[in-house]
Amino acid sequence: MMKSQTRKMMAKSLAVLLTAVLSVTCLSLTGGTKKAGAETVYPNYNADIYSENIVRPFWQSNIIYNEPCVPFGRWDNSNEYGYGTACALTKFKPIKILSVKDHTLKKTYVEGVDYVVDYANHKLTFPSGSSISSIDSRVTVYNSNTDSYVQQINNTYGRIYGGGFTYHAESPAWDPQNGAGSAYRGNYTGMLGVTYNEAMLFPQTYLYVTYVYDTNELPAANSGVFNSFDANALTNFRNVLSSTKQNINILALGDSISAGCNATGGLPEHVWPMAEPYQPTYQQLIANEISARSGKNVHVEYASKGGTTSAWPLGSVEGGVNGSTVFNAALNKATYDLCIIGYGMNDAGGMRGEASFKSNILNICNAVLSRNPNCNIILINSFPRNPVASAHISSSCEELLRTQYASALLEIEQSLGKDRCKMINMHATGDFYMGAGGHNTRYNKKYIEISSSNMNHPNDFFHRTYAMQILSAVYDYGYKGYETMYANKVTFNSNQGSAVAEQSVDFGASVVKPTDPVKSGYDFDGWFTDSALTVAYDFDAPVTSGLTLYAKWTEQTASGGNGGGTEGGDNTGGDNTGDNTGGNTGGNGGNAGNTDGGTNSSGEETQTGELSCGSSISAVGLLPTLLLAVGVVAVKNKRRK
Repeated sequence: MMKSQTRKMMAKSLAVLLTAVLSVTCLSLTGGTKKAGAETVYPNYNADIYSENIVRPFWQSNIIYNEPCVPFGRWDNSNEYGYGTACALTKFKPIKILSVKDHTLKKTYVEGVDYVVDYANHKLTFPSGSSISSIDSRVTVYNSNTDSYVQQINNTYGRIYGGGFTYHAESPAWDPQNGAGSAYRGNYTGMLGVTYNEAMLFPQTYLYVTYVYDTNELPAANSGVFNSFDANALTNFRNVLSSTKQNINILALGDSISAGCNATGGLPEHVWPMAEPYQPTYQQLIANEISARSGKNVHVEYASKGGTTSAWPLGSVEGGVNGSTVFNAALNKATYDLCIIGYGMNDAGGMRGEASFKSNILNICNAVLSRNPNCNIILINSFPRNPVASAHISSSCEELLRTQYASALLEIEQSLGKDRCKMINMHATGDFYMGAGGHNTRYNKKYIEISSSNMNHPNDFFHRTYAMQILSAVYDYGYKGYETMYANKVTFNSNQGSAVAEQSVDFGASVVKPTDPVKSGYDFDGWFTDSALTVAYDFDAPVTSGLTLYAKWTEQTASGGNGGGTEGGDNTGGDNTGDNTGGNTGGNGGNAGNTDGGTNSSGEETQTGELSCGSSISAVGLLPTLLLAVGVVAVKNKRRK
């Protein structure tokens, strides 16, 4: 009875093992990595990728994150862009659209459902049923004959906030004839010939487009539009960043732009309401990047006020405040490593001459350096005003910023030395985007696509561009294209074999198959994507993320014969007699499992020991062994009948 039960238990156990092995074998044979087609696969960016690249100079790569594109429609029986349909335009020719989001960055629109991409013409159009609403392009135009505006943003956008007023779409904020008539002019509606709003009137219409673009459409390197790194500039500040000094202080001086207008993250003390997606000011973006790269504590001291000019820090009373009081209080607070000075918008609005502007800025620089001799200085030539508004002030208003103030700031840089002072020309950057100032680009952006107020304040994208320009003077980012931006680390786990060096593989490229590792007593059986060694890796597959590959080994086997076995232990049974302890089961030739000692006697047909299948033994390699064991049991049973 005992013999019969033992035979049944052994047969059942072997059957279970055989079933499991066959299942694993099938998994191994059917698994694998699907090869991608000829087209490069571009993943949608995620929050982590965005945060890492939010201030990386886009002109030193081939990807633009969250460029604002307004979906303009038709008006006055004419076609705004000559296409005969509502559309949004990207500045550069897109190679691949990665993502289209709403102004909060929370909603992602679906290609083919909400928008269709016309790559050749830089545009997104909106098919029937799209959840994207277009707006009237007249939003930037004021009718001086009637002193009025037409409703320009449809009711989809609902409430508009700003300047202490609350407006509804039924009573458009942009119509000065509504309610109190022209009393609204000069506040938050009509001003200097354009629709002006300090709240979310314009940003709420943005589509944020992230795309790979054609770098051939970038301006020439010597155009002055985008800054390039100079190892001889701002040397003191860069030395501080590489030193052991842990606390970095930055002083921010300037007008409303330097006070945070109109970054959606804003500054709590400013009237500009914070709103989604809550992006920080350009100075804070700079501080965040420096802190992330250096591991240091970075503090920004704001001594900026909206509506002020370059005379304010020197004692002028503007907005009811004596600027020298604020300036000196800030100077007494800390020792500064970097000072960012951003005046000019209001100076030009008041038609301040070049010589007076230069004198004021130089005096501010000297005051900073007298207290902080090792401080480096950034001079910003201001973001442009809406050209229509500038024309209402004077035909030469914008030229003050574009040429005369730029020249004055460059002369100060040269006089102080570029090792201590660097000029950043944001006016040239704005001109390039609008196709103004001699930049005759193929596709030009509307001013509201770079300005939140449509008057003189940069939106989130241009706050980021401010930060990119300044940081490109501090760090040598180098060129990092989309493919290398997404380079992935590939590591090799040799499972106790010889070491294999890791690889950094560009996005979309393939892993270079390394030289096979070696392991004493084992044959190398390939690389696998999982530690269970079930899915073989395809070295022709494009890499789209980091990965670890695992080496598979098959134990080398010794040739066996009758009575095979070593190191003691009795194995007696029928025609098969031999010692087998520590690895080989006796009988017809060896290596069926791993038996550590014990006695196998035909008299009792009991077996003492362990049968183990380590992870280094493949399922396929184990199959013949199990079949052999099944055969041995069957032969023994047959002989006993």
